[in-house]
Amino acid sequence: MTAVSLHTVGAAYAGTPERPSAFQRLGSTTSAAMLVIGLSAAIGVVASGSPAVATVHLVVTFGTLIAVALLAKTPAPLLAVTIYAGGCDVFWRSTSARGPWEGAKYALIVGFACLLVRFIGRPRNLWPVVCLLVLLVPGMLISIADLGPALARELIASNLAGLVALALGLLVCSNLRLSNTEIRGAYFLALSPAVSIAAVATLASVTTRNLDFGSQSNFAASGGFGPVQVSSVLCFGGLLCILILLQRQAPWRTRALALAVGTWLVGQAILTFSRGGVFSLVLAAACIGLVALTQAGQRGRTVVAAVGLVVVGLLILSWAGAFTDGASEARFASTDTTNRTALARADLQLFYEQPILGVGVGEAAYKRDFPVRSAAHTEYSRLLAEHGILGAGVLVILGVFCVRTIRAGTGWWRMAAVGLVVMSLAQMAHSATRIGVIALGFALAGLREERDASADG
Repeated sequence: MTAVSLHTVGAAYAGTPERPSAFQRLGSTTSAAMLVIGLSAAIGVVASGSPAVATVHLVVTFGTLIAVALLAKTPAPLLAVTIYAGGCDVFWRSTSARGPWEGAKYALIVGFACLLVRFIGRPRNLWPVVCLLVLLVPGMLISIADLGPALARELIASNLAGLVALALGLLVCSNLRLSNTEIRGAYFLALSPAVSIAAVATLASVTTRNLDFGSQSNFAASGGFGPVQVSSVLCFGGLLCILILLQRQAPWRTRALALAVGTWLVGQAILTFSRGGVFSLVLAAACIGLVALTQAGQRGRTVVAAVGLVVVGLLILSWAGAFTDGASEARFASTDTTNRTALARADLQLFYEQPILGVGVGEAAYKRDFPVRSAAHTEYSRLLAEHGILGAGVLVILGVFCVRTIRAGTGWWRMAAVGLVVMSLAQMAHSATRIGVIALGFALAGLREERDASADG
């Protein structure tokens, strides 16, 4: 089975002349990207004060996904809606939209499944994904037997929907091919929910009286929602902006827009005082730089970009320090892991006690030796505790997929894959698979250049 190009398969499917995909239109002109960014910010501002508006946004997004999944004659519209919806979970939660808590993950699963059935058919890399999903089944059955169908269903959805979306995203996107312009459009679409969240958080930051910055995560600067999730999504958007900046074919106006948006997102992420997203972004950026040094034609441009990004980063940190009266510096210098390492150790103890099949999906929160009942924050230890040796098998398959994904690209495309994979893996260390952008990051990493040539993207 050959890889699927977004527009050539569409033309063949529809029996009509080739037309620009949704991603081509968005990635080809800076004005189109600015329009999407502006609309996303406006949606965030309006929805921040009205759960009804947020609910309408959720319903319209899901309705569009279903309609496109049924009626689209090309894969591009369906991929576009799937990418957008998959990044909206934190936005919907933070604005109190009424809908499924795991709605964004469900959207990713539905969208990728429909892409697989309608446009790909017989994909490459199918069997590793099938094996990964099969390895999750025993843990589900244990949970159903121990807790009953009702509670088990809730725990299975919250703990496994992200993994299922991740696996389907890697499978589908590794069989899709995009042009350099299309990938820019995909990135702008993927970061637009982060812009909506940034608008919510920024509005809360400037309207909250006596905004206090202490030694813990700041809910006010996060728009009233979980700082960990907000920071993670904002920094995911920041990574996409960095990748757009590094793309040689991107017009300078588009790069300027990406720089401005990325600076805003990362600056707001720092104000949340949640360190996981920021540290994940720094690690991903460092890995991108290391990979760039091995790619022909990338070294000089990457050194210049790295210097520029370091300067921007220092300016952001200086501004944040002044805005918070030095509290941000103390917060990000702290080595306190807020019980995450203790939770991971408790999970590993459960694995040692029941190493074959684990304790069952979601049951670690009830069975670990820990003073407070808490859902897992580290996906790696959760898989071992709740799935046993089979969870280790899931990690091995995921690791193989990551290596294949990185090796499949060259030039800028390899840099993008490394950045997205590293950031997603890092996010899994502190947020498990709770947010949709983790699965979305893996999916975007799987997308490949349409041409097979090794020229830089």
